[in-house]
Amino acid sequence: MRNCLRSFTPGGGGLKRSLAQLSEERDFGPACGHRRRTWASQADKGVFRSLGDEPARGGPSPGATEGSGRGGPGPAGSVAPFPGGAALSLQLRERARGAPTLTEQEERDGELCLSRSLVNSSDKVIRKAGSSIFQHSVEGWKINSSLVLEIRKNILRFLDAERDVSVVKSSFKPGDVIHYVLDRRRTLNISQDLHSLLPEVSPMKNRRFKSCAVVGNSGILLDSECGKEIDSHNFVIRCNLAPVVEFAADVGTKSDFITMNPSVVQRAFGGFRNESDREKFVHRLSMLNDSVLWIPAFMVKGGEKHVEWVNALILKNKLKVRTAYPSLRLIHAVRGYWLTNKVPIKRPSTGLLMYTLATRFCDEIHLYGFWPFPKDLNGKAVKYHYYDDLKYRYFSNASPHRMPLEFKTLNVLHNRGALKLTTGKCVKQ
Repeated sequence: MRNCLRSFTPGGGGLKRSLAQLSEERDFGPACGHRRRTWASQADKGVFRSLGDEPARGGPSPGATEGSGRGGPGPAGSVAPFPGGAALSLQLRERARGAPTLTEQEERDGELCLSRSLVNSSDKVIRKAGSSIFQHSVEGWKINSSLVLEIRKNILRFLDAERDVSVVKSSFKPGDVIHYVLDRRRTLNISQDLHSLLPEVSPMKNRRFKSCAVVGNSGILLDSECGKEIDSHNFVIRCNLAPVVEFAADVGTKSDFITMNPSVVQRAFGGFRNESDREKFVHRLSMLNDSVLWIPAFMVKGGEKHVEWVNALILKNKLKVRTAYPSLRLIHAVRGYWLTNKVPIKRPSTGLLMYTLATRFCDEIHLYGFWPFPKDLNGKAVKYHYYDDLKYRYFSNASPHRMPLEFKTLNVLHNRGALKLTTGKCVKQ
């Protein structure tokens, strides 16, 4: 019998429904349940809480914690990040010892449930608009400061964004050989150029901001008129070196922290095949001035030549951009935090990574350009990126990310006041 995503408590052996199940318990057949619950109603009740207050047998009592240490992805036990939530008993250390986890078949079944329910219901969602499963409104939204602090405290049990946002010069020396984070069989040599661009200290050391914007790249931003609002934040994080000048009215231009996956070199700058591609890239980076350029250079093999080309151009042209390269433990620590809170992601997207990091140094976080669906709630087609015509299968099992699940998780946090998620036009102040 097919099953939706399940979550196991180590040692106890009992099944508990995960966020993915609660969000999909509608009328989509036996694989996804018959309870006809709406995802919004579960959000109001706090779907992140563990269903049952008892810890797993042999596990820690509620609230028990333990330092993560430098080499591990997270603590032995963690407390749910929402006030009033029961202690969550999923422990990364026990999982490493062979505690029950999602099997590959269950992951496939759960992904199929998620994609089928969202695809089949897309027209229904669009027709119902405000009464759809995406109960979302920015009107009357207020920050829940105590919840923000609680989430920050719990994420700190897994990672310290101030430290893990980048390795520093003292971490390596030229010629060192390291294993890729997501492919331990393959290795990377630390080149002289790479080492010379490592920061002396964390680029986020002792930095704090009242208000931050994390800007995704969904086409939902087009015609949003959010540019001025985005630029009004104290600190603006952007993803994958997206163009801004020609879309300024909708996305703004302020850029304080910009991510750049190595694949961007091939996709947006022609793999530097000719001089005009390189000049275009250098011009784009020159606009960043003293901003942080965050390059995940140690994730997987395949982009190392692009990273080296980028590093060489930065040095040759003496660009003022401040480079940062995420720590080797970051992605596992972030995934560990969300898994512990019953959000069964495979690999966190850049957007989710940036939100998780921002909780460390931002008192208020606003998200823009997050919309992993091909249509908006009015049935209008939405481009995958606001700046190109890239096609993407939002529900593909081949994808390393679970964009719809991440979005719904963030929407729960929006409804709880932990962050503000803007998916429509921005209200002029």
